[in-house]
Formats: sequence, C-alpha cells, structure tokens
Amino acid sequence: YSRLFDWLVGKICRATAAPEGQASPHFVGLLDIFGFESFAINRFEQLCINYANEKLQQKFTLDVFKAVQQEYADEGIPWDRIEFKDNAPLLELVEAKLGIIAMLNEECVRPKGSDENFVSKLSTVHKESVQYFSRPKLGAQKELQFSIQHYAGNVTYTASGWLERNKDSISDDVVELLRGSSNALIAEVFAEISTETSQVPGKAMTADTVSQKFKTSLAQLMETVGKT
Repeated sequence: YSRLFDWLVGKICRATAAPEGQASPHFVGLLDIFGFESFAINRFEQLCINYANEKLQQKFTLDVFKAVQQEYADEGIPWDRIEFKDNAPLLELVEAKLGIIAMLNEECVRPKGSDENFVSKLSTVHKESVQYFSRPKLGAQKELQFSIQHYAGNVTYTASGWLERNKDSISDDVVELLRGSSNALIAEVFAEISTETSQVPGKAMTADTVSQKFKTSLAQLMETVGKT
C-alpha cells in the first residue's frame, strides 16, 4: 500500500509540475489534515493519526496564540491574555527518548519482546505523567491498554499486535516474487527496494520501523509547513 501510494503521488507530481527547464522555487502544497480519531478500539494507526494531529495543533497554537501575543507585547498594543493549552508535554510523551515511539521500537528488537511488555514498561516509565498518561483498571484487555489525554479528549489504545505492525516486515522471497510479477505496475513498484535502515552508535544496523518513518516524515512535513 505504501509503495503504491508513493507511486501515485509521483505520478501526480510529474503531471502537475512545471515543464523540464522551467523549474520554479515556488510550489503549491496540499495538506490533507488527519481527523482526530477515537473509536471503541483504538489501534496503532489511531496513535499515528492522533500524534500527527497533536503536531499540527502545536503549530496552530504557536501561530495563533504565542506568536500573536508576543507581537502585541513587543508593539505595546493593549490586549487581554488568552489562556491556551500547550501540548508540548504530551508530544514529549510520544516522541521523546523514553517516549512511546522509542519504547515501542526498543521492544521490537528484543528477542522476547511482546505487546504486554511494551505496555508494562510504558506504565513504569510514565507512571508520574498522570495528567497525560493512565492505565485502565478494568476490562478484559487491560494488560494491553493505556490511555492518553489528547487535546481533543482522552483516548484508550489497545496495543494488541503493535510490535508486528511496527516492524511491518516482508521476507526477501516475497519481495523477489513481486519484483518478477507479470503485472507491470507491481513489478515497477517493487523494482527498487530501498534498505531504509538506520545506524545507532554502538548497535547493529536495523531496519526503520513504521513509527520511526512516520515520525521522520511528520518532522519533514512540519518543517515545510513552518516555511510557508
């Protein structure tokens, strides 16, 4: 799905780009903003979507509240202070060195890593972050669940199958099979398999996980948005 999506985006960009030799430093970007999601059962995909929403909310807060109020203060314009919720601590909970993404990635490389161990470690590390992180005391899947107090509301996530989703691994034999497909589109999509690996000092080379690639892509998006 990811490769097909990238192929489609490439087709659209080539179709709408300026002719060769007429490159321009200007561009038109379309930002399809994720809708905040909270279902009866919230999985790995909901965490990624709501994480993106939190980043966009932070950008909105900085632009509309912090920056404008600072500008008023600098220019001596009278104004009534507007209290707003800063979600920086919540983003730390998700993306910091001991945040949810980092701990999920760490559990993925452990020989006996499990969804239950991941949630248990989250509880140990973030038990003091009661304003943003909590664990349900009741329920058949409470050992696999944790709750996050997002800006839009509290969401309880069920971490069943998260390690497998995060690894998103595919065997070399399957890749070779797809590359040799008689379907031209499938063969093209899998023609070049990028290694997509990262090196951590003192550790072996490991494949980037879905959450790590999502975090990197989101950071690049926010950098682009910040320049517009």
